[in-house]
Amino acid sequence: GRIHPSATGKRAMARYVGTTFTGDQFSQARISGRNGSSNEGVAVRIQSNTNASGYALMDMYGTLMLFRLVNFSNDLGLLSPALATFSGGTQVGDVIRLEVTGDTNPVLKAYKNGVLLGSVTDTGILNLSILYPPLTGGQPGVVLFISTGGSITGPRLSNWMGGNVGIGSAALTGSVTF
Repeated sequence: GRIHPSATGKRAMARYVGTTFTGDQFSQARISGRNGSSNEGVAVRIQSNTNASGYALMDMYGTLMLFRLVNFSNDLGLLSPALATFSGGTQVGDVIRLEVTGDTNPVLKAYKNGVLLGSVTDTGILNLSILYPPLTGGQPGVVLFISTGGSITGPRLSNWMGGNVGIGSAALTGSVTF
């Protein structure tokens, strides 16, 4: 199946809750649709129904960027600056993957089409005088965005997989939380 947002102007996130995950997780998907006003991404360590904080590797208008996501009132924010920006661009058909391992200072690894783009260690992020410590636990999932006025049929992901690093992927049964 395909995953796509149902409305414009806000980020949409889904996390897999059909099993328990370790903190060492991965999330992977194929970019199956995009347009000039959309972002598509895979996410790990999404915290809960009421706290959408996590880490995401996102196709930001053709550039892959790694972000720390934070829960803002009734929306999902991207902490600035990005944890990393990767050159090379993206296109429909690319497979993106994000892995996270470790708890105290987790290491995040970004892949495109099976090739490691780079890795980053999260030691905590200071943004507007607020310290955001590294995340633990959570579930893998996806995040999508379409600008107000954009077509909701633009951003799409397919062939999503998520699971524990080194153990395999989770079975695609259970419920997804939006």
